[in-house]
Amino acid sequence: MDDLLAFLHVVETSSVSAAAERLKVSKSVISKRISDLEAELGVQLFHRSGHRVSPTENASAYSQRLCQIMNDLDQASELVSKDREAIAGEVKIACPMSLGRLCLAPNLIILAERYPQLTVTLLLDDRIYDHKLSEGYDITVRMGVPKSDSLVVRKLAISSRAVCCSPGYAERFGVPKTIDDLAKHSCLTYANVLPSKVWQFASTARHGKPRSISVRSRLVANSPEILCDGAIAGLGLAVLPTFVAAPALNDGRLIDAMPNAHPTSDVICAIRPPTGRLSTRSRVVIDHLVGVFHAKSDWQSGRR
Repeated sequence: MDDLLAFLHVVETSSVSAAAERLKVSKSVISKRISDLEAELGVQLFHRSGHRVSPTENASAYSQRLCQIMNDLDQASELVSKDREAIAGEVKIACPMSLGRLCLAPNLIILAERYPQLTVTLLLDDRIYDHKLSEGYDITVRMGVPKSDSLVVRKLAISSRAVCCSPGYAERFGVPKTIDDLAKHSCLTYANVLPSKVWQFASTARHGKPRSISVRSRLVANSPEILCDGAIAGLGLAVLPTFVAAPALNDGRLIDAMPNAHPTSDVICAIRPPTGRLSTRSRVVIDHLVGVFHAKSDWQSGRR
């Protein structure tokens, strides 16, 4: 098991030093564990270049299967450890600001009330990151699937988006009739999507490719709520997550400027590292969030 954990951490961090730091062992121990595993399997698992390592094709496939096995082991362990009194201790969670404030925080408060011995530490952060697990967080909730194959990912929900503007903006400048018309409009763009000035729309064909278009930014921010405020003020068009825009759409401060064009949706995921058995308290948090999103089909409607 030690060899496998060393392997998974090296895949995730692309660094023997970082893996050693996480597992609190020396670099030579990690290197030996990787060498032992390569000898046992009879294949090379990493390409080595200076201080960086990258997984081979075999290693990528192997890490994905190991993560599935780790998850199965977690679920098996959970079958014999569902004692309510055992739900105690701290769970550290990182999440984007708007998603955390509007969706996660109210439901995590409910969970904390249910389990008096559980401590939830929630960091809301709109920086660009693939995950926060290297900083000691047990769970990262994020928009989009991470690139690393070594992380264990649980899908929570699909977040739809819409092109929004104020009624006043629509009256002064009209609304785009086609995606190409967006080039003529002032737009408010999200800094944490690169490139921020390119919007992507789902294809109208069943198996078609998404359509991308460059837009002219009048306001750039790393917060969807700031972009929503700018759209309400009439600064221009903004592609907004429905859970952010819903209150203003419901009360008429915003309108759906392009109801027949659909910006590509985001996947909301709960992510954890492949560090062996998932603690009961972390699993309770993830299961609670899965239940919240599945049970509340109207979670994006603005009703809390």
